Amino acid sequence: MKKYLSIVAFLLFSSSMIFAQNAGTYTARRSQIEKIRVKKEIPEQKKSIRTKALVIRPEIGFGFGFGDGDRDRFDGSYMTNILCNIGYQFNPYISLGGVLGSCWSMVDVEELVNLFSIPVGVNVRGYFCNRKWSPYYDIKVGYGIGINEVDCEYKRYCSSRGFCGSTTFGMQYKNYDFGIGVSLIPFSYDDYRWIWDTEASFVRRIHYTANLYLHFAYNFQIKKKK
Repeated sequence: MKKYLSIVAFLLFSSSMIFAQNAGTYTARRSQIEKIRVKKEIPEQKKSIRTKALVIRPEIGFGFGFGDGDRDRFDGSYMTNILCNIGYQFNPYISLGGVLGSCWSMVDVEELVNLFSIPVGVNVRGYFCNRKWSPYYDIKVGYGIGINEVDCEYKRYCSSRGFCGSTTFGMQYKNYDFGIGVSLIPFSYDDYRWIWDTEASFVRRIHYTANLYLHFAYNFQIKKKK
C-alpha cells in the first residue's frame, strides 16, 4: 500500500513541476509579446535638428527697390549684402543674436550713386515647426555705418548712413536657408534749400528705400562638448 501511495505522490509532484514550468514559459512569452506591442505603439522621438547651441549663419542677399519718389527725384536702389549672424539657439523654435556685415547699394538719384556701409544690429529668428523642412521668420534691426560719401547734382554728402532693417520669411532645409522679404536701406544727403530761386543753405535729409530682398544662408551649430 505504501508503495502505491509513494508512486501517486511522485506523479502528483512531477505534474505540479511540469505545470509550473509551462506557466513560467507562458508568462515570459506573454511579457515579451507585450513589450514588442508597447514598443510599436510608442513612436520613437525624432532627434531635433536645432538644439541648444551657438549658431553662426553667414548670409548673402540681393534686393531691388520698388516704388518711386518723384517728389524728391529719388527712384529707389539696388543692393547686395554679405552678413554674418552670430546668436544662440535657445530651443528648436527661437534664436537671438547679433548681425554684422557689409552692404553695397546703388541709388538712382539724378544719377547712379554707389554707396557702401557696415550694418550692425540684432537678429531674431523663429521657426514654425521642428522638422527637416521648417518655415521661419527672420527680423533684423540695426544701424548702417556709412563708408563713403558722394556728391552729385543738387545734393552733396550722399551716404548710406542711418537705421536699417529687414523682415524675411523663408524655408530651412536641414541647415540651408532660402528666404524672401523686405529690407529698408537708408539714404542720407544734404539738399539745397531754395528761397525765391536763390541758393540759401543745405538741409540734411534722409530717405528709406524699400527693397524686395532675397537671401541665402547656411547654419553652423557649435555645440558644447559633453
